[in-house]
Amino acid sequence: MKAIINRDFLRLFLYESEIEGNYVEIDEECLIPFNEGDEVEILKELPIGAFAEDQKSYVVFNPRNNESVTLAECFLEFSY
Repeated sequence: MKAIINRDFLRLFLYESEIEGNYVEIDEECLIPFNEGDEVEILKELPIGAFAEDQKSYVVFNPRNNESVTLAECFLEFSY
């Protein structure tokens, strides 16, 4: 199943080991860009509350960087 990103946004991605106390250094490698209109492949559907508090979430494959990431349903548009 495929979906379309419905707005431009950056997703912050950090490994727990990168967080030192209250200090986090962020560089471009920590930011995953998503652009409105990008098509992503849905790999897995997560139930409400599993990732986002009040909505379903989806593990998607982003072909732009060849990685998977979990996104809340509000960032996706589906064509059934």
